[in-house]
Order: sequence, then structure tokens, then C-alpha cells
Amino acid sequence: QIIDNTGPLSSEFKVDKKFQHSSEFLRDLDKIKLPLIFEHNNEIKLKQLFVYPDLESKNEGEKGIFDDFMDSSDLLKIDKYSICFIEGENQSGKTTLLKNLYLSFSEKDIYPLMVEGKEFSKGDIDRVLEKAFKDQYINSNYSEFKQYDNKKKVLLIDDIHKLNLSSHLFIELLRKLKNRYSLVIMLSSTYYSHISTLNSEFENVFSAKLLPLGYKKRIELIDKYHRVTEKNPSDLTDQLYLEKTKDSYEKVQTFLGNKIIPPFPIFILSILQSV
Repeated sequence: QIIDNTGPLSSEFKVDKKFQHSSEFLRDLDKIKLPLIFEHNNEIKLKQLFVYPDLESKNEGEKGIFDDFMDSSDLLKIDKYSICFIEGENQSGKTTLLKNLYLSFSEKDIYPLMVEGKEFSKGDIDRVLEKAFKDQYINSNYSEFKQYDNKKKVLLIDDIHKLNLSSHLFIELLRKLKNRYSLVIMLSSTYYSHISTLNSEFENVFSAKLLPLGYKKRIELIDKYHRVTEKNPSDLTDQLYLEKTKDSYEKVQTFLGNKIIPPFPIFILSILQSV
């Protein structure tokens, strides 16, 4: 049992829920774990800077069922999908997306569980899920959670490519997980070979690639950066924020140059720190 003695939880996470999240776990998810220095504000959280990246659908032969491109915030619509597989390059922000999805689900009447893909190689599914549950929730019974309404539960799996299973065992694992959760979201650094078999085994499977930030997303991130790092934010009008954002955007574009540096959030934030 985890003893949660980290003090009161921020109001944004105070929701009367059937199962109580560990405030320590939520705080750790909300930390910015990049080597960034914020001179005037050391309490900046992930959710204050996070921008949902766009996704490019990889569902071949299913045009019209899912859009070719979509905002990754659409993953929060748990009744739209059954299984989601998201592929992304290194440092593209995959784990950060997963963390923010967890935080967003936790603010609703939804109970997410986050697990590393390699954990399932140990064989005992319930032991893996129970350990994750005890790490992420407090004063709650796993058996009760297991029997709870599947429509209220979401499983988030990071680095699924590190799970070395045959196609048959992988499908069997997903069937067992789908019997426990309404939505399973998996992230991978590389294309996972077993994903191609999912559409024939499950309904409403969505496969996509995580994209670098486009122009609008870059502007959104730059605007958020200035609003949380400004020493005296109340002294700046929206027009001044707009001018600062425009100036920073042009500098970011110069650094990105001829696309040698991909416009992933980590690189854009690093550029903003240096200019």
C-alpha cells in the first residue's frame, strides 16, 4: 500500500471518485522532466505547456472510417475507439502525450492505468495490472477495480515495441486486456509488426503516426511558453503576447532551418530557452 503524505492535491485533480488517484503519482506525471530553466517560475507543470500533437492515420483501406489527420486530443473520446496504436520517433513526445492523456482522464469520471509494455512479458497479466494500480491509486481495492465498469477504465501502454511476443500471444494478450478496459492505447518508437493483424481481430482499431508540430501547434506552444514564463504576466496585454509570440516564432523557424531539426516540442522549447 502506498502512503500518500505529499500534502493536499491541487484543485484541478479534486474530483469525487470511486477510486482515488495517488496525488504523488499525479504530481510526478505533471512534472516537466526536461533540462529547462524557468527563471521566474519554478512551478511550471506539464499541463501548462503541453500541446496535443497531430496524428496521421495509418489505417490502410479504411478511408472514411477515421480522418487521415486528427488532433491527438481526440484519443480522450473513449467511446470512439477500441484499440489505438501510436508510432512516433525518438523524442517526438510519445511518453509526454501518454502522461497528459492520463492526467486528462484523471480529471474526469474515467480511471486510467499506465503500464510499460515490457512488463507484460512476465506472463501474469493481473499481477502486472495490480502492481500498477497500487502504484497509481490509494486506499482502493484492486479486486473491486477489476470488477468495475469497463466503460470507465482506460489502459495506457508505453513502449509496446519492447514487448517481445509472437503475434498469437500478442493478440491473446490484447483480448484479455480488452475484457478489462474499454480503450487500450499503445505507444511505440518503431512500427510494431503485430499491429497489422489487429484490424482483423478487433473492431474500431486506430493506428497512427505522431507528427511534428505544424505551424499552428508551434504558435500555440510558443504562446503558452511566454504566458507561463513571463515575470509579470499581468503587465502584458494580449497584443504584447501576440508580438512576443510572433518574434519567437520567427526565431524558432530560423533555428529549424531546412528541417534538419524536427519541430518536436522538446526542440522548440530548447530553442526558446536559448534565444
